[in-house]
Amino acid sequence: MRSYINTFLAVDRNKTGIVFVSDLEHYLKQHHATEEAINEWKQKFDPYHTGFITRNGFCERLGVEPAQL
Repeated sequence: MRSYINTFLAVDRNKTGIVFVSDLEHYLKQHHATEEAINEWKQKFDPYHTGFITRNGFCERLGVEPAQL
């Protein structure tokens, strides 16, 4: 779970609470993630294919409070 949080925080550089899936994909590819890992992220955190992941939605799916980030 911590790796998910660290990745989300790294991609949310401006601290807006919104991560675009395209930015996430770019970050994960730079860090040598497999296509399987990238697809897992998208399925888990952007199941409706909106193109973005909010901090609240991210936390809800992980079962943590946003303040824990």
